[in-house]
Amino acid sequence: MQQLSEVHAGRFELLGFAGNTAPDHVDHFQAEPEFLERLVR
Repeated sequence: MQQLSEVHAGRFELLGFAGNTAPDHVDHFQAEPEFLERLVR
């Protein structure tokens, strides 16, 4: 996945990624454990 942007406001984080095809969306599901780990840190 190619991350294009990242914004922080307090404890809120918004990450923006490139891609609009089915494989791009599947990449997000496969990366979910890393995103969840980031939440608990």
